[in-house]
Amino acid sequence: MEDLTFLLEDPRPDLLDSMLWDDLFRQTHGMADKHLGFELLKFFWVIRSAGVMLKYSTTGYKFTAMLDERCAYDSHEEFEDVKRRYLAPHAKVVANLLARISL
Repeated sequence: MEDLTFLLEDPRPDLLDSMLWDDLFRQTHGMADKHLGFELLKFFWVIRSAGVMLKYSTTGYKFTAMLDERCAYDSHEEFEDVKRRYLAPHAKVVANLLARISL
């Protein structure tokens, strides 16, 4: 079996919100639904690798593509499409995970 423990480590520790991602990865890994947790963990790791950051708003943490040299997405529309395809089916679970992020 392949060692996938790298999915629990922030692939972008150079970005300022690294502690938030570490927390999100741990919480996702600890989900009761192991299959969904693994699928979301892979997705979170990929978008983080692409330079997505977690930004706090009045409603809690949100995924934000910064659209600069640190981010692989070319537009907000491109990133919104990715979120719609991969996160929308699990919106309640993702919202719960984001709500539980702490410093």
